[in-house]
Amino acid sequence: MKLKEIWRQQAAEMVAAAPEEEQEAKAAEAWEVCRLLLAFVLHCEAKELRLRQEVELSAAEAERFTALCMRAKKGYPVQYLTGEQEFMSLPFSVGEGVLIPRWETELLVEKALALLPKDEPILLADICTGSGAIGVSLCHYLPLAYCFAVDMSEIALAYAKENSRRNRVQDRMTFLQGDLLTPLKERQRQSASFALDMILSNPPYVTEAEMKALPENVRHEPSLALYGGEDGLDFYRRLAVDGPALLKKGGWLCVECGYTQGLAIKELWERSGLQRTEICQDYAGKDRMVMGQKK
Repeated sequence: MKLKEIWRQQAAEMVAAAPEEEQEAKAAEAWEVCRLLLAFVLHCEAKELRLRQEVELSAAEAERFTALCMRAKKGYPVQYLTGEQEFMSLPFSVGEGVLIPRWETELLVEKALALLPKDEPILLADICTGSGAIGVSLCHYLPLAYCFAVDMSEIALAYAKENSRRNRVQDRMTFLQGDLLTPLKERQRQSASFALDMILSNPPYVTEAEMKALPENVRHEPSLALYGGEDGLDFYRRLAVDGPALLKKGGWLCVECGYTQGLAIKELWERSGLQRTEICQDYAGKDRMVMGQKK
């Protein structure tokens, strides 16, 4: 079967598998999923597929593509199927047990890049690092940055280490397994001069009610990286208590958040003594980030 025929066929089946009221919105997503899976099966760049429309797939290629599409139709994340997700124009390896980087988190990195100097040594911490998307990206774009990447999950840290090597910043990152800021507090106890220019985090912030209604594809991602307590704010409360003490004067605490949580987190930041607090919106106009600066 020609590439264009099997692509069209599988995309149509993905749309048909969705509830009738969702099928129109599903069409573009199904087409993109098939595009990514075809590129993965054929070991080529997705942009090359438009030049291969008339190519006949081998029986093995068609079988593998169809099998992957079947899993995608059942809600398994395409990023886990291909083992990769792009973030900040960089390649990241992902798989079961690690949160898939999302475009919304790019805003956090972009804001950090706007705040931090590019020609001075800076010390960063990426808390709940997951795949390492935030810390690796900042080290890539800030050649004098050094980052501590912290996560409780051994699986996530393994991916973060791999991604630091893949993007050639492993010499400027230290990976620490532990609970939120605990490993950094221990470093500060060992050295009173230890202080950070910026703490960044995309912590778990899904509420108890939201966990029960997660889309099927998100259910495959680790609950450890999603569940933020009954109101989704558990980790922000802890960051507000312990974060400022780990910052240099003028240092920043910057976090991603759910679109209904901005005001509550801003109040936590202000009660902790942070100044210049600000809620930033994503490209869809929803609250997505809160930042604050130490006096």
